[in-house]
Amino acid sequence: MAKVPGKRQIFKIDDETDTVRNITTFLTSISANFPLNSEESQTVGDNSVERTVTLADGQLTLEGFFEKTADGYYDALTEAYTALRDGTITSLSWQYFPESETTGDPKINGECVIQSLTIGGEVAGLVTFSTTLDVSGDVTFGVVP
Repeated sequence: MAKVPGKRQIFKIDDETDTVRNITTFLTSISANFPLNSEESQTVGDNSVERTVTLADGQLTLEGFFEKTADGYYDALTEAYTALRDGTITSLSWQYFPESETTGDPKINGECVIQSLTIGGEVAGLVTFSTTLDVSGDVTFGVVP
């Protein structure tokens, strides 16, 4: 199986006006985690733990370089953060392409809310940002048409 270089990843998210923003250019790291929550369901006399899947969950973590004018990504994240906080929107759409956006490549998408948005840097370094997105609803695993 061929290895996929991380530089081919693509991440898109919409802003509070439903404009899809490709924020890949300034990302240095994309991490996606989609656990299935389960509960133990064994009874007295069982020899092994039994588990029942209860709910799917998910979280995306993005890290990158801070650039307030870059393709509107900073505005997209901060305005979406404000709109979610104020209740004027309930979620944001996201699309993650782990390999590329070529026909037949994997595509993962869904809705999310912003859990956190962190901006900072050291005196001798570059200003960076990170954001954690909590998945809201079902995640769709498919391919690029």
